[in-house]
Amino acid sequence: MRAAIVDPLHTCTDQAAGPPVMVQSLAELLSRAAGAFSADEGVLALTRDTCNQLDVPLLDRAEVSEAVRYAGPASAEAYGWRFTSWSDWTTLRAEGMPTVRLALLPIIDPKRCPLVEGIGNEAKAFAAWHQLTGKAYHGTPGMAGLSVLKHTVRTGKGKTPPAWKPAVVGPDEAYEADYYPDHWRGDESAPWMHGHDLNRAYVAAAMGVEVSPWALRHTGRIAFDARRAGWWQVELAPWNDPRIPDPAGYEIDYDRADPGDRQLVRWVTTPTLALLESLTEQGLYGGARILDSWTGPAVRGVLRGWAETMRDAYAAPLADTLPGDVAAAVRLTVKMAGRETLGLLARAENWAYRPDWWYAVVAQARCNLWRKLWTIGTSEGRWPALIDVDNVWYGADTGVWADQVPALFKVDASGLKLGAVKQKGPRRNRRPRTMRGCEDA
Repeated sequence: MRAAIVDPLHTCTDQAAGPPVMVQSLAELLSRAAGAFSADEGVLALTRDTCNQLDVPLLDRAEVSEAVRYAGPASAEAYGWRFTSWSDWTTLRAEGMPTVRLALLPIIDPKRCPLVEGIGNEAKAFAAWHQLTGKAYHGTPGMAGLSVLKHTVRTGKGKTPPAWKPAVVGPDEAYEADYYPDHWRGDESAPWMHGHDLNRAYVAAAMGVEVSPWALRHTGRIAFDARRAGWWQVELAPWNDPRIPDPAGYEIDYDRADPGDRQLVRWVTTPTLALLESLTEQGLYGGARILDSWTGPAVRGVLRGWAETMRDAYAAPLADTLPGDVAAAVRLTVKMAGRETLGLLARAENWAYRPDWWYAVVAQARCNLWRKLWTIGTSEGRWPALIDVDNVWYGADTGVWADQVPALFKVDASGLKLGAVKQKGPRRNRRPRTMRGCEDA
């Protein structure tokens, strides 16, 4: 058993439905459920009536500090079940017992947890996530995804474990940004626009990005070394080709109405600087002068195990073994986890705080896209009209999308193949716009 839903009238597990579980306290229920788990952790979900019967508080996050006054949690603590806070999802541990991920169904937001969004087979949905990812679901898709990341992270055989929350994570306020329409626009004068949405670009980028599993250290003004991951403070040359956005990326709050405010000195991660160095060697870029750095040894494949798990879980033939609505809920949750997990690494309040990993993935995804767009432009003569993160729009004379896909893009309408594209649009340009690229840089 990987999951159980307990109600005073019946009990449902991922294996079968059965009679109600007769217990006198939350502590007793936790012990019985944990004893039935087939792995080192599992999900125990309680309905409203069960919570009321066992005096389990149904509180929102603003009230968790008061939760320990209730008999249910106090009873659990008295019998050795430990927890740090009480909320809609609470993790409880006891010596010699599997971990219990306790879910209070009445106060879980189904928009943040599709596995409970009225599907009626929550135990099967929780168990499917567990089977696909190797870890029990809890919290939001991003939180559950972080557990998978910790379980799958790779540092090399015999290497020191990763630093999940080092005292120093690098320079203050350093970040990398995706491409957004407010950053750059190309030629939008064509009568039609066709969007090409890349399938799960962050997951694809995490496959190959190199990061340092260990804490970064201040390495100062050193020569660029692609074998070192982390942050580089650089003085950037301007990018003067308006057909394609700046390969160095842009600042999120960049005000194009006042080009004089643009910061040509800023922090970038190794994937960005590697691209700039390559373009400089080809004579396509004016160079980036290194002023400072925070780096560590780059290791390939640190995030690959997580990315492979998310890829395989999304592509799993769930409909063969699960009801349609359950399969859809699981797949949606996997998709959300692929989008949310890495972003949580940039939040200092999390147990895992590695903003350098997150921004390296952002930079890797953006640089991978830039290389594709440059190849399409130079080989096919087609240049993007605008870019919104991982959705690239090209101008066209016709509204037939299939006729307008650049040859370098591989089409996959299912969304299963990483790096392939699916259709967005088309849309009609009623007010054509002229090019607004980087000519003012």
